[in-house]
Amino acid sequence: MRRLTFVVGLVVLVSTAGAAQKPTPIDTAARSAVIDSVGKALATYYVFPDTAARMWRRVQERRRAGAYDTIATSGALAHALTRDLRSVYNDRHLRFVHDPAEAQRAADTTRREAANTAARDRTLNHFFEKVEILPANIGYVRFTQFADTSAESRKTVRAAMQFVAHTEALIVDVRGNRGGSAAMSSELASYFVAGRAHWSDSYNRLTDTWTENWLENRPEITGGLTLGMPLAVLTSSETFSAGEGLAYTLQNNRGAAVVGEPTAGGAHVLRRVGLGHGFVGYVPYIRGVNVVTKTDWEGTGVTPTLRTDAASAVFKAQELLLTKRLAATTDTTEQRRTTWALNHVRAASVAVVVPRATLASYAGRFEEFTFEVRSGALYCINTSRRNKTDRMKPITSTLFEIDGESHVEFLRDEKGAVSRARLFWNDGWTDVVARSK
Repeated sequence: MRRLTFVVGLVVLVSTAGAAQKPTPIDTAARSAVIDSVGKALATYYVFPDTAARMWRRVQERRRAGAYDTIATSGALAHALTRDLRSVYNDRHLRFVHDPAEAQRAADTTRREAANTAARDRTLNHFFEKVEILPANIGYVRFTQFADTSAESRKTVRAAMQFVAHTEALIVDVRGNRGGSAAMSSELASYFVAGRAHWSDSYNRLTDTWTENWLENRPEITGGLTLGMPLAVLTSSETFSAGEGLAYTLQNNRGAAVVGEPTAGGAHVLRRVGLGHGFVGYVPYIRGVNVVTKTDWEGTGVTPTLRTDAASAVFKAQELLLTKRLAATTDTTEQRRTTWALNHVRAASVAVVVPRATLASYAGRFEEFTFEVRSGALYCINTSRRNKTDRMKPITSTLFEIDGESHVEFLRDEKGAVSRARLFWNDGWTDVVARSK
C-alpha cells in the first residue's frame, strides 16, 4: 500500500469565554443595548428577511415577558438569545457569543490576524491529514477543514491531488470536516471539472443581488490537473458548512457517490458582526441554489447515496467503487483483480465466525501450503517461503485471506470432503492445489 501521511498534532481551541473564565456580569443598560444590536444585525444581514422578522418578534415577545430581565451574565444572555432565535428556525450557523477578544477582531480585522491564521494553517498542514493509495489503485484523501487560500495552502492541495492523480477511483473523506474557507472549497472542487462549469447561483442579502457561481479549473491553481475518475465522498453527522458544500457539489454536479451519514445541514455563508459590550454575532447573509437540484442542503443536510455509519463508510465506499468497476469490465484478469480487492475489503470490515469443526476440516497439507488450527483460528504455513506463517482472516465460511497478496477458498468434493483449495492472488492469478494424502 502506497501512502503519503501527514501527521497533525492535537490542537485544543479554548475560547476566551470558555468555562475556565469567570462569568462576566451584565447590567440592565448593557443587556438592553445588546438585544437591540441583535435586532439590527438580523434586519441588516440575515439571509432570509421574513425569517429575520419572525426571529426578532420572538425575541421581543420574550423581552416583554421579562425572560431576559433576570439574566445576570453576558454568556447566559448570548446563550438565551441564540436559543430563542433558533427556536423560530434552527439555523446552526446563526449564533451569538460574548467574546471580547473576538469582538475586537470583528471591529478591527488586521493583517496580524491573517498572519496568525496562516501560521495556524501551516502548522496543521492546511488540515490535510492523510493521502494514500488503497488496494486496487483507489486513492484516498482526508482533510478536516478548508484553510484560507494562499500560495502555501494551494501547494499542499495540489501535492495531495497530484499524489492520487493516477488512481482508478478516488475517496474524498470529509467526515468531521467542519467547514472553513468557501473559496478553498471551490478551488478544491475545481480539480474535478474540466474547463468551466456553472454550478450554483447565490443570493447576497447585503447587496440584494444574485450571482452566478462558476467552477473553473484554473491551471495556475490546479497545474492543469483534472481528476476524472469515479468518485466517492465520505460524510458524517459532524460534516458541516463548506464540508457539506463540497460533498453536495460533487454529488450533484460531478456524479460522486456520497457514502456515510446525513450531514449537519448548514448551507449559508456567515458574517461576523460586532454588537458592542464584547458580544459578537455570526449571521448568515449568503445562500446558494444548486443549478441541478434548485435548492441547497440547509436544514436537511446532504443525503448519502449509500447510507451507513461513519465508521464503516470507508469500507462501504471501497465496496461500492469496486462493485461498479467489476460490473463495467469484461476482461477476465481485471475481473479477478477486482474480485480479490472486494474480498480484501470485506476481510477488513466484516467479522465472520467459522465453527471450530469447520476450521478443523481445512487443516492439512495442500502442496506447499499447510493449514493448522491454533487457538480457534486458522493459520497458513507456506513452505516455499521459508515457512512463512500467517493467521488467516475469514471472509466467508470457506474463503479466507492469507495475507495482503493472497486468498484461499476451500473446495469440497461430491462426498463433502475438503479435497482441494483454490488460491487467488491480487494480480488476478489463480491456482488450484490438491490436498496431500
